[in-house]
Amino acid sequence: MQTLGLLSSYVAGHRRRLRPGQRRSDEAARNAEAVGIQLGDGETWVRPHSRGVPEDAILTFSWNAPAIVLAR
Repeated sequence: MQTLGLLSSYVAGHRRRLRPGQRRSDEAARNAEAVGIQLGDGETWVRPHSRGVPEDAILTFSWNAPAIVLAR
């Protein structure tokens, strides 16, 4: 199956707001920091992952950065 057919199963890495009383793990903070994300109070990091994709699937992506990103 091609990557395009599996994209609906892919979850991009993202910040998630924690409920009152919850606390992010040290691992979540390290994972966010590894990709240049600084978490605020009450936030955690959800790593990118996929659901329902065969273990032997190979996903390929191509991204063309917008000029504004390259200018920084």
